[in-house]
Amino acid sequence: MQKRCPKNAKGPFDLCRQAADGTGGEELLFADPVPKIATSWSPDGGLLLFYRIDPQTQRDIWVLPLAPGVSSKPYPWIFGRLYPARRQGAELKGYS
Repeated sequence: MQKRCPKNAKGPFDLCRQAADGTGGEELLFADPVPKIATSWSPDGGLLLFYRIDPQTQRDIWVLPLAPGVSSKPYPWIFGRLYPARRQGAELKGYS
């Protein structure tokens, strides 16, 4: 579940996660100065898709890898302006 990260806030709508039952602390997943909105998890829980509201390209779709042993650096998958093209060669493993 996405929520605002008041304890770790660095930018608008930073991406956090916390156990569904509310136990444990919230974990900051990704922060930067632009708004972000989480949209979906891959069925295996290894990827989080989110919109990143960029002033230049508007609403881009980004991927945040979360699987153990994988780099957790987010990357753009589809650029805004009505999504003219998907990133060349980009496949989302875990999504069918």
